[in-house]
Amino acid sequence: MDFKKKLLFGIGIVSTVIMIATVVLGKTGVENTISSETAVVLIESGESSEEPRPQFILMQFKNQIRETVANLHTFEGFSIYIPESWQIASKWLTPPVELTLKGAGGEIWIERYEDETLSEAEARFQAEGYVYDEENVKWQKAEGTLIKRVKLEEKFADVWAVFVVYDEAYLTGEEIDMVADTCMITGTTENRPEKTREELILVSDAYYHEPAKYFYEMDWEKVGTKISAEENETLQKFIPILEGEAFTWIYQGDYKEEQNAYNHDRMEVTIREMLARQMDVHGLEQVEPLLDSFYFADVFQSGSEDVVLCLRNMAYEWLILHEENGIIYGIDIPIRGFSEVYENGLYVGSNGADDWSYHRMKFADGDYTVEDVARVYRDTLIIDGEEKLAAEYEAWKAEHLKGMAQRYNPLGEKE
Repeated sequence: MDFKKKLLFGIGIVSTVIMIATVVLGKTGVENTISSETAVVLIESGESSEEPRPQFILMQFKNQIRETVANLHTFEGFSIYIPESWQIASKWLTPPVELTLKGAGGEIWIERYEDETLSEAEARFQAEGYVYDEENVKWQKAEGTLIKRVKLEEKFADVWAVFVVYDEAYLTGEEIDMVADTCMITGTTENRPEKTREELILVSDAYYHEPAKYFYEMDWEKVGTKISAEENETLQKFIPILEGEAFTWIYQGDYKEEQNAYNHDRMEVTIREMLARQMDVHGLEQVEPLLDSFYFADVFQSGSEDVVLCLRNMAYEWLILHEENGIIYGIDIPIRGFSEVYENGLYVGSNGADDWSYHRMKFADGDYTVEDVARVYRDTLIIDGEEKLAAEYEAWKAEHLKGMAQRYNPLGEKE
């Protein structure tokens, strides 16, 4: 199989979520009975656009779960999982419409408003007869049996709207809502503010920091004078890679249906070559790697720290550089699938709206594995399929979510 067909961005099991211990995932379309009230779960394997690869969305309808083949499509300013049975109605649309999808008897479309604030957009929708649903954080109105729902989100200078439309005389709208909820807004590059955003936004929203620098502009030796001596010692080990030498890139190869997992393939590449191959697969214009920020952490709990880079390319992604037995390995992960690592190796990935999962990675013998630890759905902690009380959630956070890694901008300044 050629590279374009085999390359998968990110790590496919990053966003695998523990639901309940008795659920065994079958083939596409197989239903399994579960007791959780879960709405939608993602099993991600990275980003895709023109040539998406097999991925899955686990959709729950009442007390049943259905595994659906879907693909993560990345567009300018947002990404969304689209089931293979759905259609992209048109790729050439008139603003403010950015995308239109049709499937499950309904329709989803995404709009971007460049000249409105969030409060102005909310006032406009209210004037048009929409009523705000606080529980679902969406605006809704009915036109006969036709139901319209929209979620508004402000990102930098724009307001984005994700619409859902279906006829309740024939549909419940469950699948349409669940697909819409996988949409993550990252914001367009041209409308991001020039000044530094001090607040950190959670994984799914794509962190934004200034100043960004291309790798060929970086002065890593100068950066080393601004960080701690221990961090600089780690940095020196990886500087050859950061300055253009090759590393062993671990990416996903063929999907093995019997294992419900992907093989890991390897390739010797520079950071620039890795990005070039990604852009080529998607038919995108070649650009230079652009560094947003970085940090140091013992990601794999191996006893030595790794360098974690946040790249602005490919709608933001992470690149983890890890050394084992003198070999430098690299793993790239979509922005939604990773975050800063806590001192115990935990990190959080996004599964969709109000849905997060905690994981831990291990590295041995030139390969990595991912352990699913917990899930948080609408502020409810779920471990091994069992929902915990609010007090237990607070105790769990206090015990496990400690010592988040310090993040730096490309100048070596603390974020």
